[in-house]
Amino acid sequence: MHWLSAAQNVLAQALGLPVEMIDADRNLVLAASHLKARLPISYADCFVLALAQLKKAVVLTGDPEFKKAEGKFSVEWLNNADVA
Repeated sequence: MHWLSAAQNVLAQALGLPVEMIDADRNLVLAASHLKARLPISYADCFVLALAQLKKAVVLTGDPEFKKAEGKFSVEWLNNADVA
């Protein structure tokens, strides 16, 4: 499968999920950028944290990279049994 059609397929599947898609506007990009400058985590994960801050939400994750943000952000940990 060509990468473009694969990407379109994933997007179509994502749009069918009961989740809200959030555009990365200027405020979110700047907030994520500021976090990236302070935290040794991926830029994508900085977007997660920035959005959680803006929405006053908890980050629900099993990704150990978020341990670096623990104490500064509200993070709730999933274990393998929670995901199954």
